[in-house]
Amino acid sequence: MKYAIRAVKYFIYITIIFAIVIWVLSCLSAGKFIYRPEDILSTLTNGWKSVALILGVFAAVSCLYPMMGYMKRSIAVGGSLEELRGSIDSFMESRGYVFEKQTEDALCYRIVGGLARLNRSYEDRVTITQSAAGLQLEGLRKDVVRLAMGLETRLGAQE
Repeated sequence: MKYAIRAVKYFIYITIIFAIVIWVLSCLSAGKFIYRPEDILSTLTNGWKSVALILGVFAAVSCLYPMMGYMKRSIAVGGSLEELRGSIDSFMESRGYVFEKQTEDALCYRIVGGLARLNRSYEDRVTITQSAAGLQLEGLRKDVVRLAMGLETRLGAQE
């Protein structure tokens, strides 16, 4: 279910950005900032057929991105979540994350800034769970890689 929600969310964001870009380009080419659908369709070679093809490409990208953009990564550190909680909180705070919630077996963090959250389509949650090898981080690929390396360095140095 989380995958489907992410795909729909990315489709909507990509479509909105594309619509804004096409609107600005058609207004600049016409020399006025009044919305007229015939101006926008005239910029596309095949009219509505082009719009359908573009939306099809957006749908394909939106379905593929959640598979490639999110990951789980294990880090080898000693100790339980409860023992490491203070160090994890201070590390995540120093990286611009704020504690969101704690479940039985996980800690969840979100980015502090609204613009940064919007940039990540409000899919900015990083979840840290206890695993057999130590800790496991789950979230956006670029954030998880960066945070896992930093946490492993910081928590490994404490031992």
